Amino acid sequence: MVYGTKQVILVVGQNKIVKDVPAALERVQKVIAPYHALNMGLPTPCAKTGECSDCSSPARICNVTTIISKKPLSPKFTIIMVGEDMGLGWDPDWPEERIKKIRFNYRREWQRLMDHIGPPPPVKH
Repeated sequence: MVYGTKQVILVVGQNKIVKDVPAALERVQKVIAPYHALNMGLPTPCAKTGECSDCSSPARICNVTTIISKKPLSPKFTIIMVGEDMGLGWDPDWPEERIKKIRFNYRREWQRLMDHIGPPPPVKH
């Protein structure tokens, strides 16, 4: 995303907005990674407990975090903010109905992707 292409277009839903970088990292560890790992059926500690434990599992999905502090010289970035929830991510303090809707839409889109490209390869231990 940062150096491999001439243009990057990010379409970001309102549910991805957080107060600051620490809040974003906390959401990755307490919401996004555990739920994604659970949905994928991965044998990670976070899929079992619902919270990151800085594991060394071969199936770990939170190995890379990209933080763009300033726009690099290349590529060209376009960010489109959408006033609706898109993708995976929520604040645990949000109303349960909103969280359920985000989860439902995420699972539906994940299934459409799997129907199109097939499931990920099994994790080797």
